[in-house]
Amino acid sequence: MTRRKRMIHCMHGFLLMGSLLLYSCSGETQLDGENGTPEGKDPLRQEVLLNINNKLVLHKTATRDIATAEENAISTLDVYVFGSPTEDGTYTFQERFAYRENTDDLPADAKELILNAGATDNVTTGLLSLHRGLFVKLYCIANDTKPVNADDIEVEADDFIPITFTTGGSIMEREGSPTEADFLKYHTRLLIGDILNTPLTMSGAQTLPLDLTDASVGTRLQVNFKLTRLAARFDVVNKADESRFTIESISMGNTRRGAGYFPIVTCGAHPAADGDLTTTTDKPFMGDNANTGTRQGAFYCYPSMQEDEGFLMLKGHYKVNETETKEVSYRIPFRQRGVMGRKLIWILTTTTATLSALPKPMN
Repeated sequence: MTRRKRMIHCMHGFLLMGSLLLYSCSGETQLDGENGTPEGKDPLRQEVLLNINNKLVLHKTATRDIATAEENAISTLDVYVFGSPTEDGTYTFQERFAYRENTDDLPADAKELILNAGATDNVTTGLLSLHRGLFVKLYCIANDTKPVNADDIEVEADDFIPITFTTGGSIMEREGSPTEADFLKYHTRLLIGDILNTPLTMSGAQTLPLDLTDASVGTRLQVNFKLTRLAARFDVVNKADESRFTIESISMGNTRRGAGYFPIVTCGAHPAADGDLTTTTDKPFMGDNANTGTRQGAFYCYPSMQEDEGFLMLKGHYKVNETETKEVSYRIPFRQRGVMGRKLIWILTTTTATLSALPKPMN
């Protein structure tokens, strides 16, 4: 039986662990004819233009990029605003803005956010009108409307209580809930054998406080940041007519069940405790170039630790000869070449795992 070379790729450009590595800055733009508060504008509200430096797909259109159109697509985006009377004070929930692909799905407790994808660049913009009077931070979650708190309980709309301002004014009368510290402990819902599919959860933040305490400022502020995906993508290269192996399904063992948003980290203990890891169900191996070349987006997973010893499971049929095929399973651990020889890789960032030959089938 001739063994053939196989390659399994983690998608280039995914940043999965540690800090969010966001490009984040703020600036201001004087609007034409503005002097103080523009006529017709709410004096208690400050316009902030979000510049999301991603080639996002707001509708089903064709695009060419490292990420596929499906991976760039967003169907929901929630911007959580946290405010504090002082720059280094305690930040609590102030208000929420939401984009929905279907506007009928907009949550009742959120203000609508309209996104506009740039025609000639990779920037998607959205205009916020924030309540003046406090220092604020912005946290964004895309394609995930059901965050889970530190107690693994799904967060409901009623759990967000906005800051109360004085009537007709910009002075905080009562703090909101949750606090920023509690919000940063939120994570994705925990999977039990589930498979990650597009659209993929993304997160991004403006953690450098914006000063909205001066009511006389009439300029439009700008905030620049990127949304980062919480999942790694695996491409599988296989030509069945050369390898004799036709892949029919793919799954993953010892995978983490979820990920935190801010920063993007694994959920669970380190090293993993009982219940932190799971085995996914088999995902049919099909789509463009499946078993005829490179199948992009064959599988997605949340970030994992080296000690998790995660592995992909490929199942299918091996062509023994012209008249006989054999049902086989391949368990492929994540390894890379290192100075000390072969070692387990972390599923964290840009990585390519290469096998010099197919491992021995499990059956």
